[in-house]
Amino acid sequence: MTGILVIGEVSGGNVTKQSLETVSVAKKLSSALGQPIFGALIGCGELSAEAKQFDCGFSSLVLIGDDSFENYLGQPYVAAAEALIAKLRPSIVLFPHTPKTRDYAPQLAAKLCTGLALDCV
Repeated sequence: MTGILVIGEVSGGNVTKQSLETVSVAKKLSSALGQPIFGALIGCGELSAEAKQFDCGFSSLVLIGDDSFENYLGQPYVAAAEALIAKLRPSIVLFPHTPKTRDYAPQLAAKLCTGLALDCV
């Protein structure tokens, strides 16, 4: 499958501003490449309210909500993102620029043996 996957972040019961900014970049890439956009939220709990905030016209939106994400540890995020990427097989994965993603995205890239660009403006 091809497409652009945006893995959003939840903080304090809300989708982060950085996640919504990342969606705008994904929309530009989608238009240029002619690929669909998929969204995903990883966080604590059910995430249904957060899903409404993050509903940006994705082809599909995956919610990965579990109490194990209440206190941040990188490995559960890496495992969740790795499983999601294996299932969707996107051509591009975008993360918001946050302390969490700066921690776990490099770990994920190393596990997937793929490139990673950080601090993109």
